[in-house]
Amino acid sequence: MISILHVLIALGYKHAVGLGITAHRLPGDKPEYWNAFWQSLPIESLRTNLCESIWNLNSQPPMHNIYGGVLAKLFYPHHLEWMHYINIGLGACIPGMVGVIVWRISRNKFGGLLAALISALNPSLFLYEAYPLYTLSAAFLVTASIFCLAMFCPDRKTGWLYGFVVIVNLLILTRSAYHLVILLAVIPFAVMLADAKRFRVLAICLLVSGCSVGWYAKNYVKFGFFGSSSWAGQGLWRITGKDYSLDRKADLLARGVIEPAAANVHPFTPPSGYTQYKEFNETSEIDVLNNDDFNNINIIAISQSYGRSALGVMRDDPKTYFKNVGRAYRAFCVPSSQYLQVSENAAKMSGHEWVFSRILQGQWLCEYLARETDVTEGADIFRSLLFFILPLMILGYFVSSVRRCGIRPRAWGKMMSRDPVTAMAMFLIFYSTAVCCMAELGENMRFKFLIESLLWSVGLGLAARLCQRRKLAGDDLEWAGPRD
Repeated sequence: MISILHVLIALGYKHAVGLGITAHRLPGDKPEYWNAFWQSLPIESLRTNLCESIWNLNSQPPMHNIYGGVLAKLFYPHHLEWMHYINIGLGACIPGMVGVIVWRISRNKFGGLLAALISALNPSLFLYEAYPLYTLSAAFLVTASIFCLAMFCPDRKTGWLYGFVVIVNLLILTRSAYHLVILLAVIPFAVMLADAKRFRVLAICLLVSGCSVGWYAKNYVKFGFFGSSSWAGQGLWRITGKDYSLDRKADLLARGVIEPAAANVHPFTPPSGYTQYKEFNETSEIDVLNNDDFNNINIIAISQSYGRSALGVMRDDPKTYFKNVGRAYRAFCVPSSQYLQVSENAAKMSGHEWVFSRILQGQWLCEYLARETDVTEGADIFRSLLFFILPLMILGYFVSSVRRCGIRPRAWGKMMSRDPVTAMAMFLIFYSTAVCCMAELGENMRFKFLIESLLWSVGLGLAARLCQRRKLAGDDLEWAGPRD
C-alpha cells in the first residue's frame, strides 16, 4: 500500500505539477536530450545499431545504454517519457523493500512501516525517477540486493542467494563505482550462507559472474584497461588536482610530477580540446569511437594520463588530497535532493523538499551547530546530520562486532551468517561511501542516493534494536531463524 501511495504521488507530481524528466536546462543547444549526458551513447547509434554500439562502449558499463537503447527502439521519440514511468515503477518498489529489510533487521513491524513510509515520501526518490541517468536504477539494484538477503533469512532458500548475486552483477554492469573486485566479498559471503550446498552455490555464482568478468575482459583486450569505465583517471584527477593554480601546475609539470594534459586542460574536456597532443590524436575505423564525446577512442589514453598525474600528486602532496577527500565527504552529506541537475524539478516540490532536507535531515540544526562552534569555513560545513550519523553508525557496528567476535574468524562467520542483512548492508554502505568520496569530487551528493535507502534501513533498524535492547542476531538464537 505504501508503494501504491508513492506511485500516486509521483504521478501527481508529474501530471499536476509538471515534474519532468527533461525539465533541467542543459548547456548548449542539444537536439536530443539523451545525448546531452556524457554517460550516454548517441541515440542515433543506439537506435540503428544497438549491439555494435554497446560492444564498442568503453566510457561506461553497458546496462544504462542498453536500457536507453531498447526504449529508443520501442518508443522513440517518447523514450524518455517511458523511462520516467518505468523509473516510477522501480522507485515504488524501493519503499516496499526497505520495509522488509528494516523488519528483518529489527523484528519490529512498526519500524518497517515507518522506514517504508519515509522512503516512499523521500523527495529525492521522485527527483531521480525524473532524471535520465542510471542513478535511480542503480539505487534500485542496491536495495534489491539486500532485499534478497532479507527474503533468504526465514527459510534459507538458496534461490534468494542466487538472486542476490545476480543483482550485484547487474549493479557492476550498471554503475562503475561498483568494481568487479566487490565480487571477492560477495561470492564468499553467499557461499558461507549456503551451508551444505556450498559447492553448487559457488559454481552458479561463478557462472553468473561470468558476464561481469567478460565485460572487464573485453575492455582489457579491446581497449587496454581493466575496468568498466575509461574515465577513472579523470575522476581521480578532479579530486587530487582540485583548485591547483596555474603556477602550481606549472611547477608540478616542471618537476615531472604531472603530465602536460593535466597541467593545461581541465578533466572531462571533449577530445577536441587535446588536439595539440599527438598521443591523443588516434582515429578508429569504428564510427562511434571517433565522435567528439567521452566514448572517443582517445579518452582512454587521456584518462590514463590524468590518472598517472593524480597518483604523482598524491605522492607529492598527500595532505591536499586528503583535504579534498574531506571536502568530498561533506559534499556527500548534502541532501541528494539539492543536486544541481535536479534543481528545476526540486523547485516544483519546494515545501516537500524543505521539510526533508532542513528538518528531517537536520540542515538547520547543523547550521546552528556550525555557528555555535565558531567554524570559520561557513555555516553549512556539516551539511546534514548524516555528517555525524554515518561514521557513528559504521564505527558503532564495527566496534560492537569486534567486542563480540574478537579476532576469531569462526565467530565473525557465525555472526554474519545469522544476520546477513545488516552485515552486507553495512559493507555496501562503507564501500560506497569510501569509493564515492575518495575517487571524485563534484557530484558526491548524487552518488549518495545509491545507498540512501540502505542508510534509512540500517539506521532505523539498528535504532529499533537499541530501543528494544535486542542484541545483534548472532547472540539471539530465537531470532536467527529455523536453521538454529
